[in-house]
Amino acid sequence: MDKEDRGLQTEYFDCECKSLSHTLRFSYFAPYKRKDGIDEPAEVYAEVQLNQYHNFWQRLVLAVRYLFKCNCAYGYFDTWILSWKDCERLRDFANKMVQFKKMTEYKKN
Repeated sequence: MDKEDRGLQTEYFDCECKSLSHTLRFSYFAPYKRKDGIDEPAEVYAEVQLNQYHNFWQRLVLAVRYLFKCNCAYGYFDTWILSWKDCERLRDFANKMVQFKKMTEYKKN
């Protein structure tokens, strides 16, 4: 089975504030065996959108600073609040990734 054949699975976790820009997305490919018999581990990707709440002129200054590599030393941050109803789903997702890792390690030994 090729990587593309095993299908990309995705889990979305929305922020408690319900803003569309505050969505955390985990995408993963399950472990698989390549055609040449080699076991490939699961691959997990996490994505979150970081918003900048600035007016046009502030964004222009940021763009110029970016061009001259004068970015903020600490990066840009936003918040994301996990809702209580998603706690179990996030735990289950993490447990699934741990099981994928254990399956891959078991096959190597």
